Amino acid sequence: MKKVIALILTLTLLIGSLTACKKKVEPETPDDGGKVDVVEPGVETPETPEEPKELTGKLIVWSFTNELQAHTLAFQEAHPGVEVEYTEISMNSGEYQVKVQAAAGTDEVPDCVALEAAFVREWVESDLLLDLSDLLPKAEALDVYQNTIDVGTYDGEVRAYSYQSTPGAVFYRRSLAKEYFGTDDPVEIQNLMSDMDKFEAMAQVVKEKSGGDTYMVSSSGDFMQLFYANRENPWVVDGKLVIDPKVEELMDLAKTFREKGYESQATQWEEGWFAGMNDSLADASGNAKQIFSYFLPTWGLPYVLMTNAGDTAGDWACINGPLPYQWGGTWVGAMKNAKNVETAKAFVEFVTLN
Repeated sequence: MKKVIALILTLTLLIGSLTACKKKVEPETPDDGGKVDVVEPGVETPETPEEPKELTGKLIVWSFTNELQAHTLAFQEAHPGVEVEYTEISMNSGEYQVKVQAAAGTDEVPDCVALEAAFVREWVESDLLLDLSDLLPKAEALDVYQNTIDVGTYDGEVRAYSYQSTPGAVFYRRSLAKEYFGTDDPVEIQNLMSDMDKFEAMAQVVKEKSGGDTYMVSSSGDFMQLFYANRENPWVVDGKLVIDPKVEELMDLAKTFREKGYESQATQWEEGWFAGMNDSLADASGNAKQIFSYFLPTWGLPYVLMTNAGDTAGDWACINGPLPYQWGGTWVGAMKNAKNVETAKAFVEFVTLN
């Protein structure tokens, strides 16, 4: 017992001795009461990063819709020193592409341009767009969809980035679904058309129950993007035309729908095609006809259905449909001879990677 007490006393004295020997270092307080930074010997003081240079000057942006205009307003608010000049040009008859190409290499060249899915590769593979590869690490860090990067890349350079890559869908009439299938529930309707064979079977039911007054689709053209997006091969391989099996399936399906009367034989994007969205469709004898569904991408809702639905507004539901597909998208690039290169690159980053 005495040994234990002696050990405790020894430890107590030792700890007290060590505590007394420990020197407390306090930084001297300067006369002005300011803060003193204590720097350890041998450790370099990191330099304070420079504030990013404020962007200034004029930025000219051309697009084919009004979507980018909202982006330009936000960009200008974030960079008050930049004056943005925004121009919207119609894509009718290729007007937009022609004007951009004509302006390239002249004093009228825009700094940034919007690129639609239909012609983005043509522009990316041209020699007109600035290399934006230095933005790639940020795109990768944000886990941007790789297919959008691939589309904007050519010859080892990333020349355009995307702010939207629009998935495809099927929009169908709820009231007609309830009439012919007993339900308008999107989950149940999706189960009924989860593949192309089922979709064709639905078309037969629609025709029989409507007495031929309702078509499953307005145009066989609606199937084009669906099957094109599911090809394994591009149109040209090693300089030779390639007809992918999916294209052959498309032709067979279009033939079947035409022969069996499952489509109204309208031409996509023309009056008869739009008429099916608002119940103004009629045959040559004036008999009213209806359309059960349309294959449209997500932008089809605001730009197609909402502007043409009329009295059928609110009667449409959206589901995945029989095949996954992608239709459309918008990329943004900077022209190679842009006057304000630094601001142009900052705008592309702001629009697509912010």
